Amino acid sequence: GLLIVKCHNYLESIIMYIQSLHDIMDKYDNYIVDVWGVLHDGHQLFPFVKETLKELKAKDKNVIFLSNAPRRAETLAQSLAQNFGVTPDLYYG
Repeated sequence: GLLIVKCHNYLESIIMYIQSLHDIMDKYDNYIVDVWGVLHDGHQLFPFVKETLKELKAKDKNVIFLSNAPRRAETLAQSLAQNFGVTPDLYYG
């Protein structure tokens, strides 16, 4: 399952456990997604990642990738496309 932390303000937050993004896909318009460990394990893409990104795009949702890798965004985007087939048209940034 996935852990979602939704912060209303600095004093209040809600923690939800979900099985899949499909559980909340229609509730939110914007998603911040970590790269390493969420999209791939360094060797291969996790199951259903591209399908889920395509579905989010079809629903006009914004997906932003987050990474603490010491690389520029352009290098990361190129690596995602070449190594995993995750092309920039599937996410916002």
